[in-house]
Amino acid sequence: MKQTHIPHKPQRGVKSDKKGVLKRTKCGKAKKQKVWEYMRRNKVFRVGDLMIVFDMKKNYTNWILWFFKKEGLLKQVYSGKKFEDSVWKVIKDIGVVSPITIIEKNRRKR
Repeated sequence: MKQTHIPHKPQRGVKSDKKGVLKRTKCGKAKKQKVWEYMRRNKVFRVGDLMIVFDMKKNYTNWILWFFKKEGLLKQVYSGKKFEDSVWKVIKDIGVVSPITIIEKNRRKR
């Protein structure tokens, strides 16, 4: 019995190559969104933990913390000798969507 190729609707995050072999693609939420959800979930967090969980460098982490602090969402609770030892607290929770994402969408509309 000969097998016939049945066309299928590709799933999100799955891509087929020329031979019809399915491969996983990288899809999902942006890192900024994942970081914001982590902060909302933990309320009080250590910067070193944030850097390890999301594999972030010091400059990127510093930028995110600066941005959220500027927006009035975070407050530094403890400043350790090292940057990684500092502890931050979420003081204003504006919802699920990351504030950075909201601002980027507003800029694109202009």
